[in-house]
Amino acid sequence: VQSMVISWMLNSISKEIVEAFIYKKNAKQLWDELAKRYGESNSPLKYQLQKKIATFSQGTLTVPAYYTKLKCLWDEHSCIVT
Repeated sequence: VQSMVISWMLNSISKEIVEAFIYKKNAKQLWDELAKRYGESNSPLKYQLQKKIATFSQGTLTVPAYYTKLKCLWDEHSCIVT
């Protein structure tokens, strides 16, 4: 199974850069190296959501509408953090 996963991953990588990854010992090492090099940071989005949550106010919203919108912000935040 390990060989199949590594093969699938390597075949998904552009031919120009695949040589940099062919000597990884297992799929986790390969995945971690790809994430380290090409993973995107969620820090700006995380900061933006934290700011929205901190400054969010009920205003003219009903309590259920306010709770729903705030809960959506928290749910989105938890998806980014984990």
